[in-house]
Amino acid sequence: MGPQLGAVSLRATMVAGLVAVALIFLFMIVMYRMAGLIADIALVAYAYVTLLVFAAFPITLTLSGLAALVLGMGIAVDANIITYERIMEEVRSGRSLQSAVIAGCKRAFRTIIDSNTTTFIAAGVMFWIGQGDVRGFAVALMVSVIVSLLTAVFLSRTMLMYFTQANIVRSSSWYGAYGAEKERVLK
Repeated sequence: MGPQLGAVSLRATMVAGLVAVALIFLFMIVMYRMAGLIADIALVAYAYVTLLVFAAFPITLTLSGLAALVLGMGIAVDANIITYERIMEEVRSGRSLQSAVIAGCKRAFRTIIDSNTTTFIAAGVMFWIGQGDVRGFAVALMVSVIVSLLTAVFLSRTMLMYFTQANIVRSSSWYGAYGAEKERVLK
C-alpha cells in the first residue's frame, strides 16, 4: 500500500496546486486588472525558472518540494500585491500614474526584501538543523525565494514600467486603482 499511497498523495498535491494557481491567476486579474495580468505572467516565469533550477541541480520534486514551490508562488504573489497596493496608495494621493508606479515600486521594494530575507533565513535554519525531507523542503524554499524575488520584483517591475511609460494603459483603474480619479476630483 505504501507506493500507491505516495502516488495518490502526489496526484492530489498536483491537483490542489493547479487549482490554487488557477484561483490565484483569476484573483490577480479581477483585483488588479492589467497589473494582475503582468503578475500572472511573472508567476508563469517563476514556475518555469524554478522547475529549470530543480532540473539543473539534483533537487528531487517530492511532496515537500512541491509544497515549497507552491509556498514560493504565494511569496511571489505577495510581493506583487504589496507593490500594487503601494502604487494605488500613490495614485490616491494624487500622483500621476507613471509617478505612482515609480514611487510605489520603490516603497514596496524594502518590504519585499525584508520579508524574503526572513523567509530565506528560516529556510537556512531548517537546512542547517533539519534532516531528510526537512532539508529538501529548505533547499526548495531557498530556490523559490530567490526566483520569486527575480520574477516578482524585477520582471513585474520592468513590465509595469514599460506599460506605463509607453502609455499603453492610461487609466489607473487598469492597474487596480478603482475610483482613484473620482477620489482626486472630490478632494
